Amino acid sequence: MSFNGSYKQGLAWNACHDPTADELFFGGGARSGKSIFICAHEIIEAVAWPGTRGLIGRKEYTTLRDSTMQTWWEVMTMFGYRAGIDYKWNGADQECRWSNGSLTMFRHLKPEPADPNYTRLGSTAFTRAALDEGDECEDRLVEMLLLRTGFNPPPHGGKVIVTGNPGEYWTKYRYVYDKKNNPVELNPRTRVVLATVADNPDPVVRKEYTRRLNAMSNEYDKRRLLHGDWLVQPRNGMEFFPDFNSNTHSKSIPYDPSSALHITFDFNASPYMTLLVAQIKQGEMGRWHVNFLKEYCPVHPLSTPRAACDMLLKDIREGCFMGHNAGVFVYGDASGKNRKSMEGEAIRSDFDLIFERLARHTWGEFDRVLRSNPPHTKARDFMGHCFTGRLPVVVTVNPDMHTTISDLVHLKQGAAGDILKEYETDPVSKVRYEKWGHCSQAMYYLIIGALKDMYDDMGTLAA
Repeated sequence: MSFNGSYKQGLAWNACHDPTADELFFGGGARSGKSIFICAHEIIEAVAWPGTRGLIGRKEYTTLRDSTMQTWWEVMTMFGYRAGIDYKWNGADQECRWSNGSLTMFRHLKPEPADPNYTRLGSTAFTRAALDEGDECEDRLVEMLLLRTGFNPPPHGGKVIVTGNPGEYWTKYRYVYDKKNNPVELNPRTRVVLATVADNPDPVVRKEYTRRLNAMSNEYDKRRLLHGDWLVQPRNGMEFFPDFNSNTHSKSIPYDPSSALHITFDFNASPYMTLLVAQIKQGEMGRWHVNFLKEYCPVHPLSTPRAACDMLLKDIREGCFMGHNAGVFVYGDASGKNRKSMEGEAIRSDFDLIFERLARHTWGEFDRVLRSNPPHTKARDFMGHCFTGRLPVVVTVNPDMHTTISDLVHLKQGAAGDILKEYETDPVSKVRYEKWGHCSQAMYYLIIGALKDMYDDMGTLAA
């Protein structure tokens, strides 16, 4: 029997039959077909390989019974298997004994209060195992399952399949992004497939749940569950930019080769150096469109202005801005004009190095760095007017600019209305740094520098 699911389910199926893989994470938003897949996979494998043993687990008994097992019986009905002929169901033990001698076991895996190491697995070994909604459990459970799979395996070997939703869970940090929102370096024997409701194989479900999820008022849950956004962060009050909305302001605007690039810098080396690239155009009714296209946030040892410029230059030579010859305008933190001894060279400023590095692409009055940085509170109000449309400005951020979007969402306001400085310490280098504010400040250095007259007249224009 073959499995005629969606394209993403097909990718997951291929990963399950890859002899070089032991572990598959099938993650995604609501109704993306994850539970259907693990049930269909277990049924097909149990029937195809006599005498094998499969496990489908979930943390809580009630959700195992009312959600995962309900999906199991729906898939069993879809495949046409008959009780008493093709299989026998043991309700007391929650086990399906197939006529060919295979066994499918259902287990809830919540540790007992008296024994946190107890998981109802006992000493059982499995041919294959699936952990539905793995983010509900602890990550150590995957390691336990990996040690117990491979009993009487078919030729492609035993597999552990984990499903989960986007969010701040261990599944995200193990399979998708680390805690600094950098892509995870996967174990060579691990495969990852990510899906959304658009990948559900049932067109009726796709349509209905897309409608329901679109109607959600909670932006965080909507981004997670509808769009499968693994980087969206929950908001919990006192945001510095409360008017920024990743649904409204996150848009992919194509690069225009005929328009200049506007670039802006923030010079912190930890947790990263910041360079953002935007293009600015005037649209209908005189509204200015500031479209941020790409971020460069190199970490140590590349967290320098030179390295960031070289990344941009590489994209101009052969990447997303290839052949750009319409000029570059430069903005950023005014403190970058302070001269200092740097990189073993003569005393000069960060912007001296940047202007030298980008000399082939700058001409005219390209230096648009403000003489002094704007007060945080006035910059906050100006950006709020831009985000809400009270000023004739439209700001968009490319959805791939994950660090910038996270920064705009997470940056908090202090008691006096200025930026709340939240600090972290790198566990290896012991360097203490400000956690948020680098990309968002680089952004408003650019917008204010480019629209300085509007910024100065903000009170009148926004009235």
